[in-house]
Amino acid sequence: MRISLILFRSTGCTLRDRMFGFPKKKSNEVTELLERIEVVRRGVPEELVHLSGPLLDLLVGTVKSKWKQNHADDYAAQVRGGESHEAFIYNYLVHATADKLESGHYHVYRGVLGMEGMQYKSLFEHAINTMMAWGGYIKEWADKNLRETVYKGIKEIG
Repeated sequence: MRISLILFRSTGCTLRDRMFGFPKKKSNEVTELLERIEVVRRGVPEELVHLSGPLLDLLVGTVKSKWKQNHADDYAAQVRGGESHEAFIYNYLVHATADKLESGHYHVYRGVLGMEGMQYKSLFEHAINTMMAWGGYIKEWADKNLRETVYKGIKEIG
């Protein structure tokens, strides 16, 4: 009993949890990430909420149900190394919207985005601009490595 209590205090789980492979308690960093996702959700412009909502829901679901302990540990190390939760979330939004824009599913014809594609483009720009405002991206880097490549992909696909 005493060993279980000591193990619980140091790791957040009991000896029985360890023996049967039950996951450790979520780290503070992961709990904080889930809370910050909700803060970011409230900060997205109203006209883009219908697009950002499902993407953020997917991120929450992935963190809650698919992240293994090594994912949580890696994320915690990133945060302890100086990356902000918001930078992680907005970087995810940038790349998730980039994937959608380059998929061809949101084009009316080759190189031309439809209405929903234009809204995804607005979300993409919002996420990049937010990262630049926080100092996570430098404008020149974002232009060359994000905008240029995604806009080229939009022109070539569809």
